[in-house]
Amino acid sequence: MNLKKLKSRRSIKRLGQKILWQGLVLAATGMLGVAITICLWTVDNPKSLGDLVASVTLSALLLILLLGTIAVILRKTKRTIFRWTRKSIHITIPLILLVLAVTVFLLGRLDESDIEFNSPEGLAGSQDYFEGLEFTTEKLWEATNEQRTKHSKSALTLSPQLNESALRKCQDMVAKNYWSHNDPDGREPWHFINQVNYSYDTAGENLAYGFASETDVVTGWMNSEGHRENLLGEYTEVGFGTCKSEDYIDNGKQLIVVQHFATPARTTQSQPSQSTSNNTPVIKPYMAPVCTKTPVPYEIKYIDVSYLYVGETEEYGGRDGYRETCTADSTGYKPPDFTSPPYDKTIYRGTKPKPSSSTNTPSLTYQQAYSNCNAILGQHGASNSSAMQQCLAAYGY
Repeated sequence: MNLKKLKSRRSIKRLGQKILWQGLVLAATGMLGVAITICLWTVDNPKSLGDLVASVTLSALLLILLLGTIAVILRKTKRTIFRWTRKSIHITIPLILLVLAVTVFLLGRLDESDIEFNSPEGLAGSQDYFEGLEFTTEKLWEATNEQRTKHSKSALTLSPQLNESALRKCQDMVAKNYWSHNDPDGREPWHFINQVNYSYDTAGENLAYGFASETDVVTGWMNSEGHRENLLGEYTEVGFGTCKSEDYIDNGKQLIVVQHFATPARTTQSQPSQSTSNNTPVIKPYMAPVCTKTPVPYEIKYIDVSYLYVGETEEYGGRDGYRETCTADSTGYKPPDFTSPPYDKTIYRGTKPKPSSSTNTPSLTYQQAYSNCNAILGQHGASNSSAMQQCLAAYGY
């Protein structure tokens, strides 16, 4: 009876050991398959590849160490361990293949979508900026035309003017830290195209940030309905602008891309007899707004002090105020009016009559002097007979 119980306990213990060992082998094999799949998926991503390989390698080493430790604790012979491992792989290999297939499928779908966020304003990918990330206009242009060719669309011509307008829009977005086709003042993207004196019939704009390569940017646009319509639209010219921001709309350091499309304005010949040797369109030059400043009156105070006589003034502190009004520029944009009031600016005007002199002869008639004194004294509320006499004395009466 005791012998049977001992054998039963040994059988249960042996079964537990087999289950533990087969579970560890399954985990190790699955981790190896997932590690290979992830490495293949991230081979074109220089930022995350190193981190993933390092983490997978560390996990594999820890698992191998655990397997060795368990093998020592079980105290089984190499032959027994090998036999258990072989049986575990035979049993679990169909499950591992299924897991790998599902993993590859999901990673493929993830790669297609590039974890991108599509909004009416632009396309935001999941890629943070990493050191050395740069986009070139030529590669963005090539990737754009490659997509247009695939969809039987004519290739776009690279326009230096649209390159400049796209760069200005990009720099404006970084300077004012906004993510929109319209700037914070409500100006549409065509404002920047007008700034470079580009005359067009139709125009379009695509925005993006958070991508690791020029191809990823264009692929992201193609996966977005609105941006795809622009990219495959009936335009003839294109331009690109790229710029960096240290903390773009609270998303850390980013590389922003602006794409401008346009079809140049068609020119018509008004007179059939006119020479056609020069068909260069006349571009209206950009005219900046004209701003005018008008002074804002400062405060005048009348005081009766010994050192200021009638007609004498003295200024104290501050600065003058002004009101600025501007005309609209050639694109129709009008800067808002601005008023700057005086800052602590005060002018004091004396009310004390000048002392009379026996040698002085009156320069004004009595009636003129009386009118002047009456006006001066009335302004500061000192119209009485004593003040009037002092004021007339200043004029020699």
